Amino acid sequence: MDDWQYNTMEGITCLSDRTYYNPYLPQLDDDGEPTGELGRIEPCWAANEFGTVVARQNGKGGIIEFRALAGLFLWGDREIVYTSHHGRTMVDMFERMAELVDKLRKADPAAQAMYANTMAGNGREGIYLKDGRKMLFMARSKTSVRGLSPDVLILDEAMMKLGPDEIRACRPAVTARPNHQILNFGSVGDAEAVYFGAVRNSILPVYEKGELFDEENPDTGWFEWSEEYHTDYCEPGCDKHRDPSDPEVWLDTNPSLGRGRLRIETIAGEYRKMKDTMLDVFTLDRLSDPKYWPQVGGGWKAIPKDVWEQRGAHELNMGDKFCLALDTAPDEAWSCITACGATEQDNDIAMVEITVDAETDELDYRPGIWWALDRIVKIYKATHFAFVAIDPASPAGALIPKLEARHIPIKEITGREYNHSCGQYLRGLHPKKGEAFRIVHSNQAPMTAAAANAEKKERVELWSWDKLTDAADITPITSGTKAYGAYMAHLYRKKATPFFFYAD
Repeated sequence: MDDWQYNTMEGITCLSDRTYYNPYLPQLDDDGEPTGELGRIEPCWAANEFGTVVARQNGKGGIIEFRALAGLFLWGDREIVYTSHHGRTMVDMFERMAELVDKLRKADPAAQAMYANTMAGNGREGIYLKDGRKMLFMARSKTSVRGLSPDVLILDEAMMKLGPDEIRACRPAVTARPNHQILNFGSVGDAEAVYFGAVRNSILPVYEKGELFDEENPDTGWFEWSEEYHTDYCEPGCDKHRDPSDPEVWLDTNPSLGRGRLRIETIAGEYRKMKDTMLDVFTLDRLSDPKYWPQVGGGWKAIPKDVWEQRGAHELNMGDKFCLALDTAPDEAWSCITACGATEQDNDIAMVEITVDAETDELDYRPGIWWALDRIVKIYKATHFAFVAIDPASPAGALIPKLEARHIPIKEITGREYNHSCGQYLRGLHPKKGEAFRIVHSNQAPMTAAAANAEKKERVELWSWDKLTDAADITPITSGTKAYGAYMAHLYRKKATPFFFYAD
């Protein structure tokens, strides 16, 4: 067993000060010898849920084997259930465990005395002991674990489509057991790793403190070998991310490297073949890039969190040349008024922010739509902004005649103009390497929440923000996008470089 496997097993098998009654373990006398009678008080596991994330072919299956074998023959687990996403993976683990049990029986008479039989085929794979204890193997489905009450539930390939339906089928099965464990194993997750990602998100605050367990999450453990990597958007000299071509990174993310399972020459070959056209695949599958995990609320799919945080304008403020945009959710549940204008410090950088009522300090992001009429009129009287951008085909378009009747300047924007604005907005926040950012914001909570939950909706040749996403209302982002697009089209004037032509 490698050091990293040993350390992971140590984390999984930490004990707490809680106890439970195990009827399958023999009572012990004062010298620690079995008395011949069954049933004794045992400490509970410190973690009733544990996650292990490591790149493929590093040997996480060995941890599963050791935990299952010890639980079945030494620790009194009544029922252990192993599940995997793929049926072939399940069959492979069953065959490995059956072979290990066979070797154990031949080497240990006590194990031979406990063993009853091994059953294979037709979805009935299992290892059974004479006292009723057993280990069952099954491919995951919406019904596979229903009706069982395992002490240990092993979710292998936990990054593979382990969603609400599968969790409803298997997770409640263990909760009736007094000393249960749910053990999640997998490589790094992506957007489909809903449950695996949820467990990871629950433990991240503890991890950031540098502790194994914490009062905020006292019963969950997590081991992960991953790194964050440079992208085309990193600034020169970026020290927050690492280079995926660095062999030291390969060693840090593949703990079995050089221990017989993986060779550094193999990874070097993978990198050479994938670096130009499939680098994201290499960093995900081989180097466990964590950027693909689902976020809290399903967020940060379109706008990277670190980019949004970098664009928070701590020392910049908007000048007096600006426009507004009004946008409303499709069901008119929320409306938002957003301002966009050049910063006083740099005409090439625009600030986008939700307007604020100076008298009440209330943000102009509120339920409904008709309140926006009086607010826009009030803002115009106070500032004489250039115009307010509104899509006449949106619910906000209903306010256009009333605003025009009050002599408010309007810029109507088309759907295609809005699609162009979406691309401009994202590029302004998240430029490519070598390009300058063009947008900052003022760290307003509703806009940050909308940025976290914004998703793209692909259209022919273009895309727009998906306003029908179930994650959250994103009106602050859509109104900010329209404000920025209108500002760039009608207000922004880049300084021209004089061109002189000299004739002979």
